[in-house]
Amino acid sequence: MFEPSVLLILILYVALAALAVRAFQGSVQDILLAAVNALGLGLLLPWAEGSVYLIVYGLFLLAFWSTLSKVGRSDAAYFLTISLPLAMLCCVKYFGTELVGILEHGSSVEQRTPPFAVMIGLSFMVFRLIKLAVAVRNHRIEPPTAAHFFAFTCFLPTLPVGPIGELARFSLSKAAASHAAIPWGLAAERILVGAVKYFFLGTILQLVTFEGLLFDGNGHAPVEIFVAGAGYYLYIYCNFSGFCDMAIGVSALIGIEVEENFDRPFTARNLSELWRRWHITLGTFMSEMIFMPLAHWLGPRIGRRLLPLTVSVAVVVTFLLLGLWHGATWNFVAFGVLQSIGVLASYHWGNLLRSTLGVQGYARYLRHRGVLWSGRVLTFAYMACSCIVFANDPAHLARLGSMFP
Repeated sequence: MFEPSVLLILILYVALAALAVRAFQGSVQDILLAAVNALGLGLLLPWAEGSVYLIVYGLFLLAFWSTLSKVGRSDAAYFLTISLPLAMLCCVKYFGTELVGILEHGSSVEQRTPPFAVMIGLSFMVFRLIKLAVAVRNHRIEPPTAAHFFAFTCFLPTLPVGPIGELARFSLSKAAASHAAIPWGLAAERILVGAVKYFFLGTILQLVTFEGLLFDGNGHAPVEIFVAGAGYYLYIYCNFSGFCDMAIGVSALIGIEVEENFDRPFTARNLSELWRRWHITLGTFMSEMIFMPLAHWLGPRIGRRLLPLTVSVAVVVTFLLLGLWHGATWNFVAFGVLQSIGVLASYHWGNLLRSTLGVQGYARYLRHRGVLWSGRVLTFAYMACSCIVFANDPAHLARLGSMFP
């Protein structure tokens, strides 16, 4: 559970942010919300570390914003603007311990892992910034003012784990907040549901993950590996979607509409559908920023008659990058490979059925309840097995292998 001091800080933040958004408009609204975001971050992070990270984050975001207005006029500025967040992410994700030592002690000898909240928060911020740069580049939105930019990028409820929002939606809801009633019932429901998932169900399910079930020094049956994978899959869902539910509810109190990130993922009948229901904003980002541009580039070069090959290459590259985004060790690469295999299996199987059954026959196949539930069970089992490599680094995978020779 949250410590009492953390809970008080969050309540204070929500009250001040709601006041800033609902009682003011325009540039004053942006300035106040950006200031409240900075205050909330400063209070939640330990002061010695928090001041360092706030300064580093602030300078990084300021550098990004300073190039943002030029991305529509210059290819070099666009490249620089996209490269800045990616470089920052790589530095923190893969050289974080050395950087923390330099920032806090003046020497990389004093190595310490960056706070977890900083790590994951930066990962989602990077995707948010890239989407913003692309939107400005394509003239879908105008470059934001500095205050509006900081109010959006540092919006505290979505900063740690998303959803990966868009500036246009954020701006529209913020502008309308002063005229909208506070949705007390809806917000309370989302916060309560999220809290039950995150604090109660997540805590219980963590007991049947790999750390809670297998790595206890006792003997175990091989089937327990699958049980732990399924437990981890359910735990991640409750943990992640629960946090997103609370973020959506808190944002509604403030007056900001936040994107949904999960849509009943366990009802998915295949991996392709799962990734349209699971971590929706991440899946949308990977599709818009990697899969579709790559498929569009490959299409004329490979040829229209080889469209399945184009799709296959684009899917594999997309999920390999998705795996590497989670981490640089080979287990995350393996996870990306497994996801691409699952997605391509459903894609090619669907193509085969359409060509053999015809349009009406394929529609009847999709409506068959036995087929539907078989697909759901197989999809869940496949994801549970994929979580075996996702949840365990190479050392833990070797340990699992030694337990079941």
